[in-house]
Amino acid sequence: MNYIIIGSGAAGIQAARELRQRDPKGTIHVFSGDMGAYSRCMLHQYVSGERNPARLRFVDPDFFERWDIRHHPECPVKAVCPREKTVATEKGVYPYDKLLVASGAVSRIPPTPGFAEAPNVFGFRDLRDAEAILLACQSGRRAFVVGTGLSGMDAAYGLIRRGLDVTVNGRSPRIIPRQSDETVSGLYETRFRQAGARLLLGQSVVRTVQGEGGRITGLIMADGEEIPCDFVVAAAGVTPSAAFLNGSGIATGKGIAVNEYLETSVPDIFAAGDVTGLSGTWASAALQGRTAARNMLGLRERYKNETLAKNTMNFFGLPAMALGDVSAPIGSEEEIVWKDGGEYGRIVRREGTIVSVQLAGNLDHGGIWEYLIRRGMGGDWSAAKLRHASQSGFYGFSSDAGKKRIQSVWLEKHIV
Repeated sequence: MNYIIIGSGAAGIQAARELRQRDPKGTIHVFSGDMGAYSRCMLHQYVSGERNPARLRFVDPDFFERWDIRHHPECPVKAVCPREKTVATEKGVYPYDKLLVASGAVSRIPPTPGFAEAPNVFGFRDLRDAEAILLACQSGRRAFVVGTGLSGMDAAYGLIRRGLDVTVNGRSPRIIPRQSDETVSGLYETRFRQAGARLLLGQSVVRTVQGEGGRITGLIMADGEEIPCDFVVAAAGVTPSAAFLNGSGIATGKGIAVNEYLETSVPDIFAAGDVTGLSGTWASAALQGRTAARNMLGLRERYKNETLAKNTMNFFGLPAMALGDVSAPIGSEEEIVWKDGGEYGRIVRREGTIVSVQLAGNLDHGGIWEYLIRRGMGGDWSAAKLRHASQSGFYGFSSDAGKKRIQSVWLEKHIV
């Protein structure tokens, strides 16, 4: 069997490993426009100088050789031809029996006039973006970051640590709005401002000032202020990387359309990861890759979409974790909040069941609360008892009619 995987991110790598484990004799090709298998979550630390390219890898240096996988880095697929069952690259045409599209996503450049054409506007999605930004840093010291989500603040952090003057702009009235509640967002805003960043929140760029060669030299805000800059980082969203599929007949919507087996509309072609528009977490992409691989092998395994959002971050020495939708309004839910020195926590539960958790400063119990949320567990806990629960004790849970409660004996024995 001849397998081709397009993409070397979490979905593609996990799929390749799964295929090799279950089919020792098949031929596996992995094509990627990037330089290798690395974690985009760590790109900001490459920009800051805290990591080199080797420390961005999430697989061992000999991974492809050890697993007998033919890796084609910096070799993007130009077209997929289902009728001939081939993929075309600049290096040649390759046949497949089963194909997995795991090409990820690319930065979406905002529609601000001048952004799309300017040579000094960069995305922040892959290693090539980071390399281009580092090159721009050699000749310019004023960076303008569009986007106050996690990706935008990652970019801002890296540039601040590199010593640049950084302005961050977003339409949201606070930073990292999807992965933090108002308290954690405020804690990070304070740290970014103390580090020298200027935050322009709740407004947008209305036009640009352009210089020689179409380079953007300034941005005009909605209130009329002009912000001078040497380059712009666009980190305000992504779009699936699927332009090479034009003319292939593969159905798309917000991403490549797939069924419960991660099959596309074309036989023998599967899709996984960000290119599908399904849950975009690293863990979900990895699970999609493994599931797609099993279906490429004919095992017929359904993919259960991951519903729990999990995000971790660490800016300027403050680690934080968000489990579930921490930005949702409370409504009729119950809040449990604590602040203790450098620690902050907020648990939201509905009818005794935990639905979201926000932590900052101390993430020690993060795994416990993730366990509780994923299994829909609940109980009549006090705030103090819940906060200090020990992990080993959770084997004492029992369930009845779909609702899970703590056994009273376990509660007295394990909760202090």
